[in-house]
Amino acid sequence: FGLAESTRESRTAMAKLETSFETAGFSAETAEKTFKDLYGVLGDEGKAVEAAQHLAKVADSEEDLAEYTRILTGVFAEYGDSIPTEGLAEGIAATASMGSVQGVLADALEWQGVNLDKFNHELAKLSTEEERAAFIQETLTGLYGESADAYLENNAAVVEANKAQAELNGALNEMGAIAEPSMTTLKGV
Repeated sequence: FGLAESTRESRTAMAKLETSFETAGFSAETAEKTFKDLYGVLGDEGKAVEAAQHLAKVADSEEDLAEYTRILTGVFAEYGDSIPTEGLAEGIAATASMGSVQGVLADALEWQGVNLDKFNHELAKLSTEEERAAFIQETLTGLYGESADAYLENNAAVVEANKAQAELNGALNEMGAIAEPSMTTLKGV
């Protein structure tokens, strides 16, 4: 019964994640994979869930999700929490939608020497959100792709340990979900 209480916040986060992915046209399995890939790098459930939710809004395919996850990994490898991963994912989605650089995406670009005026000028030439998302992705992959690959190689044991922890947390969440109805009934009595 303790699992019902202790996993409630995590189960709520996972439900929000699945909802955002399903709303964006992706499966629950895709949501879980994206979450685990991000959790493997970040080791933080809240950050991984929030980043994944924003990526679901901007990605058109599972390949896009994987590439955005790679980008976030590269930025994390270079700047850690100086550029919040979930904030960067939000900035990418907002920039693709609005057509000008938003949020901490500005830092991720400027800190690599990208002129924001020129970047915004290039974004303005693109007429759809999908075109802008592709331009942002291409630019960030060029800036951070190699860092992501090196980080995953150099930190493979920690990434795998974090993914194993995510698996364990998922199993505990399932057990908590099974216990929840009984706990609710007991509280009602």
